[in-house]
Amino acid sequence: MVPNNTSKLLANTAGQSGSNMVKIFIFAYIQILLIATNTINVANGKLVEAMVTSLLIGAAWCVGVTGVARGDMKEKIAYCIGGSLGCGSGILLSEYLGTLI
Repeated sequence: MVPNNTSKLLANTAGQSGSNMVKIFIFAYIQILLIATNTINVANGKLVEAMVTSLLIGAAWCVGVTGVARGDMKEKIAYCIGGSLGCGSGILLSEYLGTLI
């Protein structure tokens, strides 16, 4: 039988891992969304937009990279899925913003 304190510790650790996976997913999503958007900015010669987006990409990378590097396989998979969905969203967002300009 597992002592009560140990089971609480295991439950807290599992909860932290889940919330960490959500954070990693969100940072990957934001990062790749910005990269997809920035590719279109660069291709269309939008200098200021590309520079601002590049700054945001760097900020997202600085915050998100340590979680992925230290993470286990589940967190790496969360990063990959977030990046994949971020790419699609970035393309859709760029197309939408392109129709407004």
